Amino acid sequence: MPIFDVSLNISASSDLLLSDTVAYPTKKNTKVFATRKLVKLATSFAYASSLAEVHFDQLSNPLLPSSDVDNIEVPAYMLPSSTCTLYTDGSFLASRSGSLPSMSSAWLALDEDDLILESYSEVIPATYPSAFPLKALPPHSSVVVNTDCASLISFWHQFIDKPFIPKLLRQPNHLLWLSVRHYFYTKQLSVTFHKVSAHNDDMLNNHVDSLAKDAHFLPQPTLAPIALLKAPCVILYDSLPVEDNIRHFFKSIYEARNLLSFSSLSRFSHLAPADTFDWEGISFWLSRSKTCYLL
Repeated sequence: MPIFDVSLNISASSDLLLSDTVAYPTKKNTKVFATRKLVKLATSFAYASSLAEVHFDQLSNPLLPSSDVDNIEVPAYMLPSSTCTLYTDGSFLASRSGSLPSMSSAWLALDEDDLILESYSEVIPATYPSAFPLKALPPHSSVVVNTDCASLISFWHQFIDKPFIPKLLRQPNHLLWLSVRHYFYTKQLSVTFHKVSAHNDDMLNNHVDSLAKDAHFLPQPTLAPIALLKAPCVILYDSLPVEDNIRHFFKSIYEARNLLSFSSLSRFSHLAPADTFDWEGISFWLSRSKTCYLL
């Protein structure tokens, strides 16, 4: 699994950390990255995504050699081959009174007679929201996934069960979905989704919903986020995977560096100490302004 620590490959023998660069916009969706080194690099989201497209498409072919399936990493738990149906749900608790927000998930595995074979719930690491039961399915499994999340079903049909498209990299939680694609294609799974009504009289859906809510009381996992990833390509910043829209992420770094330069101007230091000003508020209004400002 290639790991890119937010570095831009400038030549065959030189890598450049993003934290050491300053981005200068030149035209739409294109920036020039300059450093103290005598190197300049022009890049764009379209160009970067096209480089990854060929690699991602290798996972879009369901007819993989049998040796690839045999070499798949075996998870800590494996569902019985008789698994036919999954019920899945998640839960989110917003932060209150200074406490951190909490995310959790749960799922039920049923056989063809709707008997519960296995149930599972877990707290999702706050630094990386990934939890899905596909990793526990045996290779070549066929399964029906019951969920009350319509957006999940829509996203699956748009990005997962079809060839890779660069638009996926612009979506929130794209690393989660790349990991889902990894298990879906390497295990040669057949997955069908069924929409169930939330908070209705579906006993199994209500049961998995209760499991997800009860999981909030479990201890927070201590695994590093990178240990949960099965994406073929991961972008890291400060040793953490970038789960946001990649284009917006790079833009936020560019704006943060501009704000740092802006706050360092002598006109402000002559008025008062730098910590006197509400830089967060200033940054908010500058980002909403349609008027460009030069530093």
